[in-house]
Amino acid sequence: MAIELVEVDEVTLAVEQAGEGDPLLLVAGGFMDMDQWLYQFEALAEGRRVIRFDQRGTGQSSMTVGGYSIQQFALDTIALIEALEAAPCVLFGSSVGGLVGIEIAITRPELLSGLIVASTPAGVKGEPTPPETQLAMLRGAALPMEQAAAALQDILFATDFHDEHPDMLDEAIEKRREYPAPPLALMGPLQSTLMYDPLEALAGFDKPVLILQGESDRIVPLGNAPILEGALPKAKVVTFPDMGHALVIEAGGAVNAAVNEFLAAL
Repeated sequence: MAIELVEVDEVTLAVEQAGEGDPLLLVAGGFMDMDQWLYQFEALAEGRRVIRFDQRGTGQSSMTVGGYSIQQFALDTIALIEALEAAPCVLFGSSVGGLVGIEIAITRPELLSGLIVASTPAGVKGEPTPPETQLAMLRGAALPMEQAAAALQDILFATDFHDEHPDMLDEAIEKRREYPAPPLALMGPLQSTLMYDPLEALAGFDKPVLILQGESDRIVPLGNAPILEGALPKAKVVTFPDMGHALVIEAGGAVNAAVNEFLAAL
């Protein structure tokens, strides 16, 4: 497997693919590149084509002066699906990546055969991030990169996973040194989520949806999952006790089991 660079509209996206069969597209969350899918990429490629990529402004994809919003990320992802001839696909998005999937479900539903969202907020009508978490994130963002990354671990994870796997943090910091992201690429998507209101429009999406939620998520509280479920005609919620926002990493095996069950039923 190797990284390929795919030109879509005004940006070049770094893409990696594994397996063959029906396509599953992995869309990472804010601050994250394709390495967020360490525990899903190869594990889910048995009998299907799995695609992961770096969104604009992260990893090896193009750095642009603007376009760091849910809507623009969705347009980039749509262009990528079409360029790779991967429609219809199941889109699996984490956090901001889940909102990208929701935007595509609203604007281009024919491109999707199903949708999986993990640790994903319900928009402006959802349960907000607690003030103490917002403050901790703001304080962390003001620190030098290494200190900021370390400070965010306690917000992203609910268990001692990050202490038990210190190499993951070291590798993430090293990669960010190699491929630095502009501040707007980090803060723009998060600011975009504060104004995003998808619930009413989601009523028209009639494909199966799986909602994965950590019960101890400090960024996207548990109450968001039933709100999303109520807005979608064919949604199911699976919760993970004692797990946090970095659910796809912290509970990788359990997440994969839930995803495989969902995909097998499509």
